[in-house]
Amino acid sequence: MPTPHAGPFNPSAAAGLVTLRKVLDDAGYLVSRLGATGVIPSANVVLPKPEILVRLKGLGRFETLARLLTMGDAVARSEADAALGPLGCGPLLACGLLHEEGDTVRGEAALVPVAHLLMLRDLHGNMTGGKVRDDHVLAVGLASLAVNELTPRRRIAKALDIGTGQGIQAIAASTHAAQVVATDVNTRALNFGAMNAALAGRSNIEFRMGSFLEPVRGEEGTFDLIVSNPPFVIRPPDTVAGFSAGLSGDQAVEHLVRETPKFLAEGGFAVFLGNWHHTGEDDWALRPREWLRASGCDSWLIQFQVKTPKDYALHWIREVTESEDADLSELARWTDYYDSLSIKAISFGAVIMRKRTGDNWLRQQVIPKELRRGDAGEQVLRIFQNETLLHTRRPEDLVAMNLRATPGVISNRSQALERDGWKTSGHEIGHRQGFVMPLAVDEPLCALLAACNGSKPVSAIMTAMATKAGTNQAFAMTQGARVVVDLLRAGYLTA
Repeated sequence: MPTPHAGPFNPSAAAGLVTLRKVLDDAGYLVSRLGATGVIPSANVVLPKPEILVRLKGLGRFETLARLLTMGDAVARSEADAALGPLGCGPLLACGLLHEEGDTVRGEAALVPVAHLLMLRDLHGNMTGGKVRDDHVLAVGLASLAVNELTPRRRIAKALDIGTGQGIQAIAASTHAAQVVATDVNTRALNFGAMNAALAGRSNIEFRMGSFLEPVRGEEGTFDLIVSNPPFVIRPPDTVAGFSAGLSGDQAVEHLVRETPKFLAEGGFAVFLGNWHHTGEDDWALRPREWLRASGCDSWLIQFQVKTPKDYALHWIREVTESEDADLSELARWTDYYDSLSIKAISFGAVIMRKRTGDNWLRQQVIPKELRRGDAGEQVLRIFQNETLLHTRRPEDLVAMNLRATPGVISNRSQALERDGWKTSGHEIGHRQGFVMPLAVDEPLCALLAACNGSKPVSAIMTAMATKAGTNQAFAMTQGARVVVDLLRAGYLTA
C-alpha cells in the first residue's frame, strides 16, 4: 500500500471506494460540468462562491456533490447519502474524504476528475474566503499535465517523482515502473498523494518525506526515470508550499538540473518543467546551458514562453491569491525583488536529460506552447535517438541507413488566389501529436519522405529519384544528405 503520512486521509481504507468514480459519473460529476458551472476555475476565471451557488441551484445530485466534494460546504447527511447513491457516505467517512459535524457531513478537500483519475487537492481560496494554508496542496495544473505529456513511458524498474504534491506524476509513473519513490517536504501533500494513489489502485509507490533528492541519498545511479514539477515560481520569500521552494531566484530549478544526473541509471531520463531568469530575451539559454555542462547527460532545453518581470509577477500574484485583482503593493514587492537580482526576463520551459556515457550533446530550442499537441513521450524518445545519430554519424553515413518515416506526419498546403486561379504558395509538414515541429517542404522532399519505409537505404531512394528526374546524382546526394539531417532533427525520420 502507499506509505501513510500525517494528514486527514486514511489510504488503507480506500478499498471501499472502488465504485466511487462510477457513482460520480452517473450523477454528472464531470470535469466539463464542474468547469461550466464555475466550481473549478475555467480559462483562469475564478468566480465568487455566491455566484457559483446560484449556477448550481436546482441541479439535483450534481449540486449536492459539488458543494460536498469541491466547495467545503456542510451538507445534511441524508442529502449526501442520497447524492452518493448505493455507495453512501460510509466509505468516504472511513477514509477521511468526509467528516461528520452533527447531522451534516463536510468534505476535507476538493475531489476532482482528472482524465481517468480522481484527484484530491486543497480547496480553492474562493471557497475558503481567501485563506490558504501554508501547507496548501495544489491542484493538477497545466504544468503538471505538461510534465506528464513530455515523459517517456517505457517499461522500467525504478522511477522518482521529486516534489510530488498531489501525486499525479508518481501515479502516472506507477503504470510503467515496477517501483516508484515520491518525495516532498510537505507532509500534508504526501498524505494527499498516498490517498490519490490508493484511489487509483496503485500500490507500488513509496512516499518519502524530505527536500528534493535528500530522501534518496544512497540510491545514486539507480533511477530509470526522474520527473519533477518543482516549486519553480520565482518570487519574494513566502511560506506557502507548492509555489516556490524558498530559495533565491531560480535556484530550485538549478539545483535539480545540477544534482539529478547523479541519480540516473545509464539510459535513464529526467524531465523537469520550470522557470529561470536572464538579463534579456536573447540569452535565455545561457545559464541553463552552464548548469547542464559536464552533466554526463544528453540534454534538450526547451523554451515555451518568456515574460517580462512585471507580466510574470501579475500572473503569479493572481494565481497565488486566486483573484483577478492584483494588489499594487504586492506587485511592487515582487518587481523590487526582481530588480535586486538584476532579472530582466523570465523563461518558462522544460529540461529533458538522458544519462549516456560518451560525448554528450545539448540541444536548445524555442517551441511556442501553442505548437505542443498532447502526449510527446514517444517523440522525446525519437528526438534523443536522432540527435545521438546526428552527433555520432556523418551525413553521408546517415543516407546509407535504412531510415523510415515517422507515423502521424500531416501535410498542410496554403494557396493564394491569382489571376489564373488558385496556386500553392506554401507547403509545410508537421507532427499530429506532441511538438508540431513545422517544416517547409517541396514535392521532391515529400516524395523522399513517403518512400522511406525502412526497406532500403535513403541513398538508393535518392539515386532513383535523381535518375527519374534527370538530375546530377552527386549533387542530389549532397543536397539529400542535408535534407536527411533536417528530417532527423525534426523527428520526421527514424532509424
